[in-house]
Amino acid sequence: FDSWRGTSISRAAILLQNTSKKYDSVILKGLLSDLISSSLEPPLGEGLSDIKFTSTRLNALLDMGEVRQLRKLIDILPSDEEFDEWREWRVKDSFLQGDINYDDLACNIVEGVSIRNPKPFWKLSHVFCLLIQGKEDDASFDAELLKASGIEDKNFYSILDTMLGNQTQPTINSDELNLLHVIMMDQIRNSTPHDFISSSHIS
Repeated sequence: FDSWRGTSISRAAILLQNTSKKYDSVILKGLLSDLISSSLEPPLGEGLSDIKFTSTRLNALLDMGEVRQLRKLIDILPSDEEFDEWREWRVKDSFLQGDINYDDLACNIVEGVSIRNPKPFWKLSHVFCLLIQGKEDDASFDAELLKASGIEDKNFYSILDTMLGNQTQPTINSDELNLLHVIMMDQIRNSTPHDFISSSHIS
């Protein structure tokens, strides 16, 4: 509980950023994971905001491959917009599980964030959620609104048209492929280009 006693928040962040996450020792890795993910008395001082320090902790868990702990922490993050990047990771992670319960979890997050965050990912994900929830007309209408508002994503709209039955095969530009496209193609059992899988970031 007092692991950070006497340590400034800036120093704690530097330690977490520079500590090797590739331990052969299961015990050492477990101790570091506990240190990062447990509810501890925070480090001292104001040299770094709580938001930035929390993001440093989350990045450390990601680097360690501690995905279960990462999911738990993301689920209890405050609603600050600065944490929406982590909620985006959580949504993609949930969709990639290929399970209806995880789809519901992802869409609940999307519903809450897309109302206030104008980033294209959230708006497009909202359309995708409408579609997998059986609201085809709403998904089609909202997609047209997004096109009219200037949100361009040819891969997304092409895969969406395939999912709506407007065409038999999506037209994919692999250079512009992202994880949301992969998730959508998985819904229609379309194959993901191998070069995209091999070049994807470890996260």
